[in-house]
Amino acid sequence: MTHFAFSKVFSFLLLMNVLLIVNCSKKAKNTSTFTNTKNTLTNELSPYLKKHSDDPVFWNTWNDSSLNFAKENNKLIVLSIGFSSCHWCHVMEKETFEDQKTANVMNDHFVNIKVDREERPDIDHLYMSALQLMTGKGGWPLNVILLPNGKPIYGGTYHTKKQWNSVLQKILELHKNKPEELTSYAKKLSEGLTASNLIEINTDIPKFSKQDFIDKMTLWKPSWDTIYGQEITKEKFIKPGNLKFLMNYAYLMKDTDVSKQVKTTLDKMYQGGIFDHLQGGFFRYSTDHKWQLPHFEKMLYTNAQILSTYADAYMKYKDQKYKHIIEKTIQFLEVNMQSSNGGYISSIDADNEGKEGAYYVWTKDELKKTLGKKYTSFISSYKLIPQENNDSSYVVSKNPIETSFSREEMKSIDLLLNKRKQRIQPHKDIKKITSWNSLLISGFLDAYKALGDKNYLNMAESLAEIIHTEAFTNGKLQHLFNKNAVKREGFLDDYAYYISANLKLYSITGKSTYATRSSNLTKIVVENFGDGKNNMFTYARKSDLVSPIVKLSDGVLPSPNSVMAENLKQLSIIYGNKAYNDRFTRMIMTISPYLKENFSNYLKWGNLHLQELFPIKEIVVVGIEAENKSWKFQNTYLPNTLIYFNKENLPDELPLFKHKYVEGATYIYVCEKGFCKLPVTSVEKAIKMINHKSYNL
Repeated sequence: MTHFAFSKVFSFLLLMNVLLIVNCSKKAKNTSTFTNTKNTLTNELSPYLKKHSDDPVFWNTWNDSSLNFAKENNKLIVLSIGFSSCHWCHVMEKETFEDQKTANVMNDHFVNIKVDREERPDIDHLYMSALQLMTGKGGWPLNVILLPNGKPIYGGTYHTKKQWNSVLQKILELHKNKPEELTSYAKKLSEGLTASNLIEINTDIPKFSKQDFIDKMTLWKPSWDTIYGQEITKEKFIKPGNLKFLMNYAYLMKDTDVSKQVKTTLDKMYQGGIFDHLQGGFFRYSTDHKWQLPHFEKMLYTNAQILSTYADAYMKYKDQKYKHIIEKTIQFLEVNMQSSNGGYISSIDADNEGKEGAYYVWTKDELKKTLGKKYTSFISSYKLIPQENNDSSYVVSKNPIETSFSREEMKSIDLLLNKRKQRIQPHKDIKKITSWNSLLISGFLDAYKALGDKNYLNMAESLAEIIHTEAFTNGKLQHLFNKNAVKREGFLDDYAYYISANLKLYSITGKSTYATRSSNLTKIVVENFGDGKNNMFTYARKSDLVSPIVKLSDGVLPSPNSVMAENLKQLSIIYGNKAYNDRFTRMIMTISPYLKENFSNYLKWGNLHLQELFPIKEIVVVGIEAENKSWKFQNTYLPNTLIYFNKENLPDELPLFKHKYVEGATYIYVCEKGFCKLPVTSVEKAIKMINHKSYNL
């Protein structure tokens, strides 16, 4: 984890010219009930905040009272951001925030605010952007010190107790002896509020040619790890969006080197300890470059997206172990992350009994005792990787030579699972986040397309209805949909991912309800999430932060703006909505310079640019056998295609189906930009039309 020397405080101020985080310029409210004399987190619903309720630090939540108290009483603010399954958050809590002497300094001189990043991703994003601006890196816990007026003067991630106390003392000395210097830098910060979230509008038509893509890939390829997959880094995070782009690129550009790199990455991820070979599911990231030693937290968003990744890969590569991964991951999600009253929880902690990964690792003696005579055959199929800084504990990974799954091997796994269930289980964060659950809907649907198991389709439809019923309140989508959760309207990613999931449901089921729902939610976004200054959407409809957030780049999650652009494109095709198509075009025009400058951070946008280079083929199937024939396309790897079907000739049919229905027959239309070739009746003929090099309407 990264921490920053105090000597960088002032450069931090100068560089962070894009933030004015807290709207402290508002007229102060009455804070007579706020005394800053106790820890107020006891009654919070967030497991992360509740965990800090026993700290001797007088933690408060992010609210007007605590912010205004700081301003009225000239108190500096410590803002600490984390999440329940964060290992280093727990370490810093135990080492630093549970220390009474440290707490005394913080309580006497600061207003201390704790934020759960999963409850308030907007606050987290602003401050994380600041760290990335300074170092190109970030992490959690995220610890920032603010002036009483809310402007940041220091930031870092994990600190030892000694480092943190040193930072606090030096900041206090400056605030006491040279406040004008801090104020001066803060003023420069305020005056420099122009960059990060102000998007420069590009009026040029994006001309990402085939050669442009080749040039970008040529520059990127030397940084790839061709032995263990992904890029050459000390730690490796799972990046489903990157893999999705590379699979599509390899197929469309016929680049076998890229295809091989994707396959290597997927195989090494599976073989490593980052995949839980006993229970299923992927951990958040690997601490080594071989994917062998994970940080042991399991996140819903990781496993939701990885389903889609391996589903696409199974259709593309026909590798049977990918089928095993999909089935094992869904089984894990059902058993371990499904809430008893519907929906899926956000995460499972890395730590257990005060040790990271204690629930998941084994000693050799434990394995031998549990497996008995099966031990020898088990270690011929699996490798034991020594846990970092602990030579007696091991992570189970797959022997790359062994690709089959024998009955004997399954029995051994059952024995180990039963033994592991006797251990104290790691803590679970039961928050149900709309955006992450929406990604899971898409994951279930992609698994259904790949494997044809209708249970996965049913799970997707059920989850979509739960969100619609429990997360949609008073005409607004909510960020959390636990029954006792604080009601806060969803952010752009909540809307964007849920719309995307419903559009996929419409494509697969043909049920107009999903298209209508997507259209209605999109209207909310278009009318309420744009600031009128650029072509992108803001992260929130209404924010208590002065600087609006516009999220453009991809990380472990896709940019919500890129997902909304894709949604607009699909809705423009379904409904013939020219305004949506124009908005889509303006968005990719605006992002084109960003893509050219920092290609690998904008690969969801890269996929949309591929759709301009290789225009989307609309496969429209109409007639009595439409559903069955549509399924054959769904079950085939066909990038840059959209599939829709209709079995009936309805009077209020969508423009997509007009004048295509013929009584008693079923026709397949292959279209591009609304213009269709002569219909065919054979799926095979239609696929040849799609793949034909010269096909261009």
